[in-house]
Amino acid sequence: MIHRCLDGARRSREARLLTGQARPAIVRTMSQQDLLARIAAAQPTLSRKASAVARYLAEHYVEAGYLTTREIARASGVGLTTVVRFPAMLGYADMEALKAAIQDRVGVDLTAVERMQAMSAKGGPKSVLARMIDSDVTALRSLGRTIDEAQLERCARLLAEASSITVLGLRWLRPIAEYAAYALAKVRPGVGAILHGDSTLGDRLEELGRNDLLVAVAVARYPRDTVEAAQRARARGMRIIALTDGPLSPLAPLADEALFVRQEPFDFIGSLGAMGALVNVLVTLTAQRLGPSATQRLDMLERASAAGGTYAGDARQVRK
Repeated sequence: MIHRCLDGARRSREARLLTGQARPAIVRTMSQQDLLARIAAAQPTLSRKASAVARYLAEHYVEAGYLTTREIARASGVGLTTVVRFPAMLGYADMEALKAAIQDRVGVDLTAVERMQAMSAKGGPKSVLARMIDSDVTALRSLGRTIDEAQLERCARLLAEASSITVLGLRWLRPIAEYAAYALAKVRPGVGAILHGDSTLGDRLEELGRNDLLVAVAVARYPRDTVEAAQRARARGMRIIALTDGPLSPLAPLADEALFVRQEPFDFIGSLGAMGALVNVLVTLTAQRLGPSATQRLDMLERASAAGGTYAGDARQVRK
């Protein structure tokens, strides 16, 4: 069932290409890590059998990311050994690394309708729940494995030392941007958020300068307004932290620091779990770096909350 849905998604995508309805070039940005770019570069040196695998992957990469090695061999019409050796020909460590690259590409290409069709093929409520839990757990574990401690420290330094911070997140990532801005404002002043891609976005950026920091949040399929805002901020000399999903992201080359959170390509809405965890880490590290000033600001805000009765469950009085 899932293969039929994926095949339909591929045909739909090809039809858009043929009728000129492909997505803008800005979301088709390719990097050296992109599977199709590597296949194109390696093609002249591939053997006949390896070329058959390359051709199958290039034409059916949506399906291939979720097939076993034996299934790819069968579909390519070659032996299992050829497929096992093929990832090294493209510079990947193994088949798992190649499949990860395929899934990155799928995340860029699939529309919400195609994602919904693929997800609908995966069973009833319990199987969908189990898959989504597994997807979030996998994303969290990947976050722990891939993000470097030194990079987190550099991000915390940028967040602590910037004159002001603007967090930009549009469409379904707007809650992450709002959460990040809310949390950062608990530990330091000068934090704002841009949550709508209207005509005022440019006005907000014009108010910012070289000592200000933009935190841009975007994953595939990368809202154009977010990418263009990051490009504009870069041109103005601003520092940028990108919270995104991988090296294919058009935000990655624009950022001083790019932190990657893998996304399940078949979630037609998307999970905010791992991205929220990353924001939590960054805010905590920023508070630690700010030290007493963060503690004093938190205390001030706690007093204001208690005085105003902000929380129904808070029976405490303002401390004398």
